[in-house]
Amino acid sequence: FFFFFFFFFFFSSFANILQVFMSGYNPCAGESVIQGSRSDKHGNAFGANTDLAPDNSFCGHCVVIGCFYTGEGMPAGVQSTSVPALQAKGFTVRFTVSEQECAQLLSSNDVSCAWIISNSGTPDGTLLSAVNAFHQRGKGLFVFGDNVPYVAHANAFLASYQCSLTGNYYGGQMMVFDETASPSYTAGSPPTGSFKKHLIFTGIKNLFEGITICHPVTQNAAFQNIATATDGSCCISVLDSIPSEYNGFETTINNTSVGRVCIDCGFTKLFCNWDDAGTAKYIVNATCWLIGIERRAPRAQNSSSASPHGNEPCRWGTRCREQRSGCKYWHPSSSSASSPPSSSSSSSKGPCKWGSRCRDQSSGCKYDHPNSSSSSSFRHAPPPSSPSRGPCRYGARCRDQGAGCKYDHPSQ
Repeated sequence: FFFFFFFFFFFSSFANILQVFMSGYNPCAGESVIQGSRSDKHGNAFGANTDLAPDNSFCGHCVVIGCFYTGEGMPAGVQSTSVPALQAKGFTVRFTVSEQECAQLLSSNDVSCAWIISNSGTPDGTLLSAVNAFHQRGKGLFVFGDNVPYVAHANAFLASYQCSLTGNYYGGQMMVFDETASPSYTAGSPPTGSFKKHLIFTGIKNLFEGITICHPVTQNAAFQNIATATDGSCCISVLDSIPSEYNGFETTINNTSVGRVCIDCGFTKLFCNWDDAGTAKYIVNATCWLIGIERRAPRAQNSSSASPHGNEPCRWGTRCREQRSGCKYWHPSSSSASSPPSSSSSSSKGPCKWGSRCRDQSSGCKYDHPNSSSSSSFRHAPPPSSPSRGPCRYGARCRDQGAGCKYDHPSQ
């Protein structure tokens, strides 16, 4: 009996761990009602294992928060609530209230998702161009509005989708999960005061709608309502460009190269209602969803825009969290790249960055392996004709520094 119990417990746990590793999400992903979980005071599932993703599962991903509304409890409220919650999931967070700085940050390929928290007034054109370019590169956007006139930044971006935010409804009530509403994007809006099944609402049965709420106005099917406020208007809308098993392989837009978008119509929840029903869990879930880790293979690149690093191995190897969603480096052990890109030259191209850990040194790797029998001339020291090439990125962890690494090791 005890052996059977141990066997069942071990393999159940192993299956859950495997699912997290393969998908990046918790096994309960997409479930608002999680059987056997503890509940908080609002009736929502409690604990990081009931969020969409586990803690520390997004290490290596960066979120830029552009907080352009600076009244009341902003930006200090966001910095004290949202930032630590995102960091718990492993995100690096870069926070700014400057439109120019935000535009510069969004030009970096290291950024995976951006928050745009609207203010009144006309946004800077440079910022708008940067946001549009960022989204076109497949990056996620969390667009926050509130009551008019605090919708200017959101509307500037949404105009390209024939969508705008308007209105000022005083909500302050709670929406509930509607188990009868179809999760399909084509099934229409959930009933008044409710939300439908979606990855964003993992572990959430009751959700605070916000206080001063706007709503989107659009005839564009690219944005779909997944939560309806108590006045009958949409308060959370999404653009989903990534088909996956979690959404029934549906998308709301035919262009699958752009990033996901989530529109939230009441940003005051970020600083004065953070502890109300479901707010923190929803905000963090939505940010994780916007990363789009369901992409299984790097996006195709044309020759004119190909990265100059396309033939280089990724330093993160199998731990790289971008290899399924657009990493431009080669992953020797990934299913999408079982061999390095072809090259017209068959000569050696210098030392292999993987050293003795390279899985292809015995099956055609075109780089030198100091520890391999096929390159004994490099086994003890580099040839005197080979000058140093700068500091070694592996530092003291380099396994080849004593056997022919051509890079400098300051700690030696």
